[in-house]
Amino acid sequence: MAGFFLHGRQRRREESIAMADERSLRGVERVKDRPTWRDDVKERIVVAHKFGIPDETVRAIATKVGEFLAKKVCPTTEEEKLLKEMWKVATRDEKKTITTLIIRMVQ
Repeated sequence: MAGFFLHGRQRRREESIAMADERSLRGVERVKDRPTWRDDVKERIVVAHKFGIPDETVRAIATKVGEFLAKKVCPTTEEEKLLKEMWKVATRDEKKTITTLIIRMVQ
């Protein structure tokens, strides 16, 4: 019986994560406005923590968003081009490090 409740809680958490992913991806057009982008990322982290989503899960979601951005969004500044190139050559662990640093930067 306890497994049923844990499974339901996990499913709700995964649904919350999926909704956050969708909102993040819909917000891609706002990436160009750097101060707004930072505020959006910070706000999503706060909401995730309110839902009890652990930091590791937040980093995993942010890494997925980073993958999406690296594949689908054309960089418009030299900094974005550099970040895209770094992401392209980074190992999986290095991408996690980049993600962690960006999260720390916006908090």
